[in-house]
Amino acid sequence: MSVLRSSGSSVSCVQDQGSRPAVCSNLTDHTRAAFSAWLHLRHHERGQHSDLTDLTSVGVLLTPRTDGYREWDTSVVAVNDDPELTDEELHTYQGLFNTRNSRHEGVPEGCV
Repeated sequence: MSVLRSSGSSVSCVQDQGSRPAVCSNLTDHTRAAFSAWLHLRHHERGQHSDLTDLTSVGVLLTPRTDGYREWDTSVVAVNDDPELTDEELHTYQGLFNTRNSRHEGVPEGCV
């Protein structure tokens, strides 16, 4: 399990590397986009070892609510077949999420 507490922001996230759930301390357009990009990259990478035609990758992002309605929000991202990432998207996502020096390798900034 990886844990990230980001200095200078209120984002704190946890991810279990085996099953890939993610928990973030707040939900923003940035965390949604980063989590979606991360899942698209991971699904694309599955295609290096498997035929993606019949495969689906599902990511679940948990974030706390502060309105008292319930304790958590659950956001789900699913990717089917080949995500058809452009060369630019692939290069960008790999640069963000596949760094060897990252304490939380392969995880979007703001979500671990």
